Amino acid sequence: LKSELTINQRELKKQITKNEKLEKSVFKLKSDVETQRNLKNPSVLVVGNLPEKSIIDSQQYQISSIANLDQNGDDILLEKSNWIKVYVQSEYVSTEKYLEFRKKYPKIPMSYLSREQMKKGE
Repeated sequence: LKSELTINQRELKKQITKNEKLEKSVFKLKSDVETQRNLKNPSVLVVGNLPEKSIIDSQQYQISSIANLDQNGDDILLEKSNWIKVYVQSEYVSTEKYLEFRKKYPKIPMSYLSREQMKKGE
């Protein structure tokens, strides 16, 4: 029982840490969304890692990014935000999860592409 209790305590600590990180991420993105509204630039969300030379014009759009789509916190983010477009990178999100979110949020325009496809051609 002692070893099982120790294992459960470790798992609980990991979950608490994960939840704290998720809360910080959601808070930051909510703050980004509020800033975007104040700037009156259309808001774009990138799920993944935005390339240095991106197809998204940073002068025209207010760009926010998150590492991945997570059922817990990102639902709130997608639901309460006014994204004109969400770019989901295939290296960071499985096709299954992308389709699941697309079905859940049909009114949010989403594109599923690779990081390479997001690079601006020269």
